[in-house]
Amino acid sequence: AARWREITRDHARLGEGHDPEAPCLLLVHGFAASAEQWQRLVHQLRAQAGGEPLPPVYALDLLGFGMSEKPGLSYTQYVWEAQVVDFAREVMGGRPLVLCGNSIGGGGSAGA
Repeated sequence: AARWREITRDHARLGEGHDPEAPCLLLVHGFAASAEQWQRLVHQLRAQAGGEPLPPVYALDLLGFGMSEKPGLSYTQYVWEAQVVDFAREVMGGRPLVLCGNSIGGGGSAGA
């Protein structure tokens, strides 16, 4: 099974080693899910890489889901889009990235 290297309140960074030249991969889950939704996918990516380092992989918990905060506000696609943008800037350092989203995560990623 995939092992999380770092878990904070709102995201997980997967992997032990990574290719520093490759764009980061940011995974955004669907409705009523969490960052854990991506564990099997990343496990398969690691298996297919055959020991080669993966790019940095992040799985984000959208506000109101998973281990993220659950503030008393109106959750809209605009809130989640802004969260994705802020996360990419603040946590990922504005590095080039590939966004992959499912369900509302896909809509939020497309809008970001």
